[in-house]
Amino acid sequence: MKKSVTILDLFAGYGGAELSFKYAGIDVKKSYISEINPSALRVLEHHYPNAIFVGDVRNLNPMQFLDIDFICAGSPCQDLSICGFKEGMITDKNKEIYSTKEYIELKNKGFKFEGQSYLFFEVSRLYHGIRNLQKKFGLPQAKILFENVVMDKKWEDVITKELKLKPILFDAALVSAQSRERLFWSELTQSFKLPEDQNIKLGDVIKGAVNGCGYRGRKNKDGVYYYPQTIRTDNKANCLITRLGSVVEKTGEKYGTGFYVNKKGESKLLTIEQAEILQGLEKGYTKVKDVSNTARVKMIGNGWSIDRKSTRLNSSHGYISYAVFCLKK
Repeated sequence: MKKSVTILDLFAGYGGAELSFKYAGIDVKKSYISEINPSALRVLEHHYPNAIFVGDVRNLNPMQFLDIDFICAGSPCQDLSICGFKEGMITDKNKEIYSTKEYIELKNKGFKFEGQSYLFFEVSRLYHGIRNLQKKFGLPQAKILFENVVMDKKWEDVITKELKLKPILFDAALVSAQSRERLFWSELTQSFKLPEDQNIKLGDVIKGAVNGCGYRGRKNKDGVYYYPQTIRTDNKANCLITRLGSVVEKTGEKYGTGFYVNKKGESKLLTIEQAEILQGLEKGYTKVKDVSNTARVKMIGNGWSIDRKSTRLNSSHGYISYAVFCLKK
């Protein structure tokens, strides 16, 4: 791999792509960043002031990016996730979309789309558009680093067909203290071997912590919701999502999955800084002026897993950065 690369980072969030290359020891000489969330933009502008901010992915022209080596993306997952709405990639009239070609035709006709998971087709549009132009002009073709959640097989197959790449399932639990399964499509992983379990425990990164726990709603026989405690047994944190949890001040009742049990058997709510550490970020990485705590938590839950400290393979080991490292070897 080149020791320095140019990337197009779509749905950039807090800059997981940039961090992946950084901790894999590869310089990003130029970064085009596509992001529209105001809080994420503040964090990105703080950490990457020299990046080229290109705006909404839906307005990008492939001709603008013929110099890139990688397209990096983790498009919105809420309508794909098996834990989410599971409505898939649809129009606002509930018409399911199964190809990039069909999506572009509907877009050009002025159709509206439901949710945000349909934006995968913008990733596909740019990926193939850029590569086709690079091929036409005799330029090296960009590779893709695309990540998304575990989803119904129907939608996984749509993504696989459109990218013409097979996914791998990567659980960050192998290389971090967080259980976080994700699907990953890339040219880099077609002969990819998963790393050995590094046996990193929650207590290794959060002092006194033993296991992640959560309080998920259940209905009793009378149809009334209650929130029993569920404790993990693998010494890992639950997968971070866009909210940590809450505790009712008057009753002490707890909601959500962002808790852990300590050595005393006490249930504690993760702090934002602990969530950052579980994602492999530096403590306070998302603490930027005019970015609320709510926005920070959402950004962390939506982001890529980056293990910045691990040296077991002389690299970071998030899904993306581990793959980059393997290619570098």
